[in-house]
Amino acid sequence: MNSLKLFEGWITHSRFKPVEHKFRYHMQQIWVDIKQLSALDDASLWWSSRRFNLVQFKRKNYLPGRQSLYQEVCARVK
Repeated sequence: MNSLKLFEGWITHSRFKPVEHKFRYHMQQIWVDIKQLSALDDASLWWSSRRFNLVQFKRKNYLPGRQSLYQEVCARVK
């Protein structure tokens, strides 16, 4: 399935004034094909966009509206 991918990388920050401060830590992000959110619900026991789960996508937190998330994003990008 190509609608879900895991990216890994590093977050790095350096500041020199007023006090020198640096950090670097490992991070992971999930990339989701927003056109296929409902297909992910059917493909994974741990993922859900419709109900509570270990990994949950809450549609109301991202561009609330009546259209699909994909349509809302396209309308704002134009």
